[in-house]
Amino acid sequence: MTLASHYVLKDMLNSLGDVEKAKKVFEKFCSRYSDDIELMDICKAFKKYMKSKDSKSLEDMKRHLKELVDGRSIDTGGGERLWYKDRRPGMSA
Repeated sequence: MTLASHYVLKDMLNSLGDVEKAKKVFEKFCSRYSDDIELMDICKAFKKYMKSKDSKSLEDMKRHLKELVDGRSIDTGGGERLWYKDRRPGMSA
């Protein structure tokens, strides 16, 4: 299962200022990281927002994206969800 990095999530968050750009960015990353459950929730929220244009749903989506950015940057920056089992291959204790 491939998770979207915090860089991907930042791109998605930053694209929300321009609707056309956001559509392209969301389509690209939602199809690329279809196994990422949390990202799929955001993609569903974006589709819901595009239908309703409700500002509350947009703010909720931005908040959720910011939380994911923070969490993913910690996880991949030395946290427990790194893809390597041992951070120092060849070094034994």
